[in-house]
Amino acid sequence: MKYLITLLAFFAFIGLISAQAPQGINFQGVARNADKSPKSAGTSVQIDFKIWDAPTLGNLLYYEKQPAITTNGVGLFTCIIGNGNVQPGTVSGSFSNIPWATGQKYLEVFVDNQSSARQLMVSVPYALYAEKSGNAGPTYTAGQGIDINGSNQIINIGDPNANDDITNTTVAGGDLSGSYPNPQVAKIQNTPVAVTVPTQGQVMMYDNGQWKPVTLPSSIPDIAIFEERKQNGIGGGEALGGAFNTRILNSTVKSSSNITLDINSGFMTFTNGTYIITASAPAVQCDQHRLCLRTNNDIVVLRGTSELSDNNDLIATRSYIQGVLKVPDNGTIFKLDHFLASADGGGSALGYPAFQVQGQETYAQIMIQKIQ
Repeated sequence: MKYLITLLAFFAFIGLISAQAPQGINFQGVARNADKSPKSAGTSVQIDFKIWDAPTLGNLLYYEKQPAITTNGVGLFTCIIGNGNVQPGTVSGSFSNIPWATGQKYLEVFVDNQSSARQLMVSVPYALYAEKSGNAGPTYTAGQGIDINGSNQIINIGDPNANDDITNTTVAGGDLSGSYPNPQVAKIQNTPVAVTVPTQGQVMMYDNGQWKPVTLPSSIPDIAIFEERKQNGIGGGEALGGAFNTRILNSTVKSSSNITLDINSGFMTFTNGTYIITASAPAVQCDQHRLCLRTNNDIVVLRGTSELSDNNDLIATRSYIQGVLKVPDNGTIFKLDHFLASADGGGSALGYPAFQVQGQETYAQIMIQKIQ
């Protein structure tokens, strides 16, 4: 008998990586019979994963078979991609050697040798790539005319033999002007030189006749993460059928100076720039549905995936957004709006609670990274 599979939780956010990234990706799905009914509890299924570098054809980067997996009462199964047995045909040789940094990746799932369509992998693989992407801060080394001593940066300006060192420079009365030795010596081969002001934690540079603050480059990405949360056991809420429903983002996982969140309305205010947007939200018993990013005057700027949630079962499906957004003006307001064709799910139309898990229910999620 042919089996169908409903893919559920395949969404995560890039955090601040300070240790080795785990070599695996959490995966959940629902195995179904040909009549769309979930497989019964305790049914053994064979799950295989293939990762490709293209939506059709392309190179098979990774292929594994999972150990024996059994479903629960609603056909649900869970596993970790990367923990299976690597199969012949894998170009990378292992999960840890998948080239996440080069191009998009597509996941193909097999349930008892029945294949799903390839799906674009979002967010999680890039957390693995972040492990290799230069997370350490800038490295400074001593050289001609510069000495670094412990945590204090000591700069010898000009001739290293001359008596013109700047050491533990202080700022008098908060006035930076005139607080340093003769600024005319603050050059090495006629190039402006930055000096550290320990009492202020500020780096200054003498350039074009005046001292100027310098912003050092940072390897920490400018990312904001917001979520829509409800109390444990509470559904995502009722929805209007045939209409957009604003997801009320009410929790800040990570803040950014470029995006502010109104937790009462779920509205987000952006500064001008270019952003990568990744978002998702569930819907239950709503027929067709799609998540969109819209302005506060209801203009759609990013469209999510088109999804279907059967009106006769309680299985949630998620619509995903992944795209690039250019914001031309400071103070532009956006909201995460979810269009539902119907609203048979009642108080759980916008998400079914998993109250057996401790902690708040999390429904809609959005990650915003400013890149320019």
